[in-house]
Amino acid sequence: MNYLPTTLSSSGLSNLLGKNGLATADLFQRKIKVLQCVVAGTSFRNLHAVENQLLPATKLTLLREPNNKHDKQAIKVLLDNYLLGYIPRSNNEVVANLMDTGKNFHAAVLKLQWQGSWAQLEVEVFMVD
Repeated sequence: MNYLPTTLSSSGLSNLLGKNGLATADLFQRKIKVLQCVVAGTSFRNLHAVENQLLPATKLTLLREPNNKHDKQAIKVLLDNYLLGYIPRSNNEVVANLMDTGKNFHAAVLKLQWQGSWAQLEVEVFMVD
């Protein structure tokens, strides 16, 4: 038996409710900061093309690249589908292993600072649990 009204307003908690009053968003997810680092390899990318999108708190996708010939623990840092660089090898082992077990991660821009012709992109890495 459904105890929720058949019509709900379009504000507040009702925005989070879907068909039959079932939550469509996980209200109990936690973001756990696990790492803060400078993205490696930005000197090989054209960050000028996307720098206006790399504002503080911009969410970035992290994607494992286990077949990377330089680093078996490689983790790509992407803005949409645009490769910005990689989580540094010195910092990627734990995150890569957790990603391989199915844990979800993303990054967020802290700051973008130009060092001559290359961009120093500092990010925070979060596990979503």
